[in-house]
Amino acid sequence: MDFTKWTPKLRYIILTLFIGTIIGHLVKNHIESSTKPAFQQTLALPKESATIQQKPIAVAAPPPAPTQLPVTKTIEFKTSIIHHSLGQAAHDAGLTADMTRQLDAMFASQYRSREIHPGDRLEVLYHEYFVGDQKDHPGHIVAAKIIDSHHKDLSMVRFTTSNNQSNYYTPSGESTKPSYLTTPVHYNRIASGFSYSRFDPVIHKVHPHLGVDLDAPTGTPVKAIGDGIVLFCHQMHGYGNVVMIQYNNTYKTLYAHLEKFAGHMHPHEHVTKGEVVGYVGTTGWTTGPHLHYSLYKNGKAVNPLTIHFPNTSLPERYRQAFFYKENHRLSEMKLFEDAMLASNENNTNTVKKAVTTKTVTHAKSKHYVTHHHYAKNRKKHYVIRHHRKKHLAKLKRHHIVHHHKEYA
Repeated sequence: MDFTKWTPKLRYIILTLFIGTIIGHLVKNHIESSTKPAFQQTLALPKESATIQQKPIAVAAPPPAPTQLPVTKTIEFKTSIIHHSLGQAAHDAGLTADMTRQLDAMFASQYRSREIHPGDRLEVLYHEYFVGDQKDHPGHIVAAKIIDSHHKDLSMVRFTTSNNQSNYYTPSGESTKPSYLTTPVHYNRIASGFSYSRFDPVIHKVHPHLGVDLDAPTGTPVKAIGDGIVLFCHQMHGYGNVVMIQYNNTYKTLYAHLEKFAGHMHPHEHVTKGEVVGYVGTTGWTTGPHLHYSLYKNGKAVNPLTIHFPNTSLPERYRQAFFYKENHRLSEMKLFEDAMLASNENNTNTVKKAVTTKTVTHAKSKHYVTHHHYAKNRKKHYVIRHHRKKHLAKLKRHHIVHHHKEYA
């Protein structure tokens, strides 16, 4: 079709029809949108979704969180008589197994156990935790005391330092932990003790044995008994591999017959308490694997199994706080003791009163029986006494009797 041959009138008509068609289409869309319901204009959801919005489902609210009961800490006091052992007294007092272990740590050392005798009284002060109004669990023992028949006591108080290190101390600030380990190795038995005249099973001669032989399997670790410096570690004739360690200016130890040294051992090496310095072996003159352990105090050999090492003391920077705590704990224990004694005295007085009342009643009954027994002859006895008095008076008047004894 040749559009160039269209007349201007024909072009005008075609343009008018095109514009009219467009305007009619727009008007129709406007009318249809205005006749829709209001909720269909605002919601672009499917029909099912519209229904759910009209009738929402009620959802139950979550239950409230349970109220947490408060936890409180109190001080409790227990006492018992020691009949056989410290463990028996703790059991009689109603202490737990963990608290019994704490008592052992306080009093069961070698020299403290010798001061405990049957008949002594154990007193314990400890924490008890409550949840609400109900007992939950016991805490640590904060103070304990053993009182003998002469009223002398052995007291221990728990103290925690600023770096959260807890231990038990005497009232003077002495720790329950010794400064040194009792033995440097876990042994099976003592093969040979300390002696100045022992028969040597290897050379078959009698000579001093200034140490102890501790039997243990080959390779058992041997530890330093404290903080010290290695003086030497090398082979030493019949002793085999030997390590000698110096602890302060007082103590030295010698470990002999070692299988080998710890990898880092060399002279002038600093070691700490419990650090492994070697291993049990059979080097030197031996009849089997064991550790020869010698201890020197101020240069003189001493029996390492009977010596009493000094206990560690509380550092000076903690002493003021400790003495305040120690005084507070022992004062609390004294209040409990006084209350217990007062209660015992009241009970004793009540028992005495009951016994006295019973005895008096019995005495009255006996007196009544005796009085009733002689009541029948009372008149007869009175007549006899009366006539005797009259007869004596008559003799007096006639100066026959100058001295007489009147019997009532």
